[in-house]
Amino acid sequence: EQFREADEEAERDRDYYDNKQLTDSELETLRKRGQPAVISNRIAPKIDALLGHEKRMRTDPRAYPRTPKHEKEAEAVTDAIRYVCDDNRFSRVRSSAAENLFIEGIGAATVTVKMVKDLPGIQLTDVPWERFYRDPHSRQRNFSDANYLGTVLWMDEADALAQFPGKEDVVESCYAEGIHIGDTYDDRPKVKWSDRKRKRIRVLQHRWREKGQWMTAIACRGGFLRDPQVSPYLDEVGAPVCDLVATSAYIDRENRRYGVVRRHISPQDEINKRR
Repeated sequence: EQFREADEEAERDRDYYDNKQLTDSELETLRKRGQPAVISNRIAPKIDALLGHEKRMRTDPRAYPRTPKHEKEAEAVTDAIRYVCDDNRFSRVRSSAAENLFIEGIGAATVTVKMVKDLPGIQLTDVPWERFYRDPHSRQRNFSDANYLGTVLWMDEADALAQFPGKEDVVESCYAEGIHIGDTYDDRPKVKWSDRKRKRIRVLQHRWREKGQWMTAIACRGGFLRDPQVSPYLDEVGAPVCDLVATSAYIDRENRRYGVVRRHISPQDEINKRR
């Protein structure tokens, strides 16, 4: 329920940025009056200015030595980091995360390893805000206190079967009809796990803490497509860490994350109504 309300508000914030600031009933009333629907969008220029400021303030990553004798090692690390950023077009990933951060309130990306010609390479991938889910009890802006994080994606059935061989029964069970427990719960929103017409299924890439270390698994409605395992990514002391990195702009008392747009909704409504 909390996530649904937060998502609806985030969608509203995106609509205001996109100049969709009047309801259908308001537009119909104006149409009957013969009045034009005038919107004086003050939010979009504000967000665009912040995005431009983010681009102007960027600096190239650099590693610093802890002692003078480690200067050459620091230079080598700097070159490696810059190569990874250039190879992944990090500026695009950063811009996408910044836009979600300013508008919807959450920016996220994954830092993973991808094999290319039998050689490991670091891959940076931005995660759209609507595909990111998190522990609702987390209070830190960077989700460092979260017990679980994850991403949602839709996969074609053929791609899922090719990527997860031997999981035909799990994929097929995604199309099963839902079970109704009773009328008490019928008014609750139901999660759509599949699209039989288009042969697509909803997949969760789930990460969670278990006994002090991060675990990972890939699941759908029918079960695990990839069984739970300890995260293969380690920190500087060798402890498993989460490959999903995220941050938020602001947090209210109910742990709802929101962006810059939220603070401008009320004055924006006043401007439109006055016009």
